[in-house]
Amino acid sequence: MRNTAFEKPLNLILHGPPGTGKTRQLTEEHIPRYRSGDERRYEFITFHQSYAYEDFVEGIRAKTKNGNLSYKVRSGPLRRICDRARKAPDKKFAIFIDEINRGNIAKIFGELITLVEADKRIRTDASGERLSDCKGLAVTLPYSGDTFGVPVNVDVIGTMNTADRSIALLDSALRRRFDFREVPPVPSELESIDCDDGERIDLAELLRVMNKRLTHLRDRNQTLGHSYLIHVKSFGDLQKAFSKNILPFLQETFYDDWQQIRLVLADHTVEKEHQLIREKPARAEELFPNAEPSMLSDKPVFEVTPEGEITPDAIRKIYEPPE
Repeated sequence: MRNTAFEKPLNLILHGPPGTGKTRQLTEEHIPRYRSGDERRYEFITFHQSYAYEDFVEGIRAKTKNGNLSYKVRSGPLRRICDRARKAPDKKFAIFIDEINRGNIAKIFGELITLVEADKRIRTDASGERLSDCKGLAVTLPYSGDTFGVPVNVDVIGTMNTADRSIALLDSALRRRFDFREVPPVPSELESIDCDDGERIDLAELLRVMNKRLTHLRDRNQTLGHSYLIHVKSFGDLQKAFSKNILPFLQETFYDDWQQIRLVLADHTVEKEHQLIREKPARAEELFPNAEPSMLSDKPVFEVTPEGEITPDAIRKIYEPPE
């Protein structure tokens, strides 16, 4: 039977800043398409710096039994899903790759980066044999020596955190072979919360303003996703979100350039009691007594306001200019 229903496989990468719901889209929107009852027609993996071709496609692994050492070729997730898809050409299969840009694409895919291209896919019959009129490409795998091609009924869907690397810096081979769909922050997903001072904090406007400043000072890939605030239901939740997630994100984004962080938080517009990052003078002559003055210069010290001391006004002033 010719699997004409799958003329064009889906090669897709969801990309956007951290916290925009890329992985959530995978698990809630895409993965269910490859489930039928108890049948799971997909593999899910996460790339990282040490992930290699031997992990992804196939490699040799040592095995000890009764004191005897032997070596066996072990299939990786890409080969496993492709082997299954070859024998079921009337069904769709997928491999999901979270954080695809954290891995070395050339090292992980090897020659298979060509085989995932839509017009290089192979077609098979129900026995797993390649159709005689198939024009797709196949290669000989280096470890097993098997002939291997990527079936047309296998989708490759990944996520990419653009705070780690922009699309422009991606391997050109990956850019040519995948469609890219942006997953931006969605402030409208957020609601306002009540505070003990009787006023409210508009989380959506808070996120919009911070992201406008981040885009101006850095770029649109270095913004905050709405998931940083999506679970905030009280001011205590908001204090924790800033202390544990948002302020560390800003430190990483600006490489501890505290003046830039203070601009994002509008700390320069209010008195110290409402600042999230407080600047303290540090006189060099006091730190290094009797040192040659020409060798020294004053350098400010910055302190992060403890979680429990963050006030509603310290947050509100980020998006509401003080009167």
